[in-house]
Amino acid sequence: MRLLRERTPGCHRYRMASSSPVGSSAVRPSIDQDLHDVSHLVHEEFDEHLDPGAVDKCLSKVSARFDGATVRAFVPLLVRRYAREELLGQLKQTRADNPPRRVDRPLSQ
Repeated sequence: MRLLRERTPGCHRYRMASSSPVGSSAVRPSIDQDLHDVSHLVHEEFDEHLDPGAVDKCLSKVSARFDGATVRAFVPLLVRRYAREELLGQLKQTRADNPPRRVDRPLSQ
């Protein structure tokens, strides 16, 4: 990455160059907008097995951890990872609480 020298005389600090396009708005979009694709992927994976409301709640809880994040490049990746971990845990617990019924059939001879 390219580093820029601060313009302060006698100062030897460096700062990273901005990745924002020139003329872009200083207002960042909310994380919810950034995570639209992540939400869709997580719902595709878990809606058949868990209540979609529970999936939404998990995504909201996990994404709230990153509300104040200044470095946002990895937020979607991290939200998907942490949400999947939590939802897989819920799915595992649900399956442990409700094991599939075993049907006893007489053995055919």
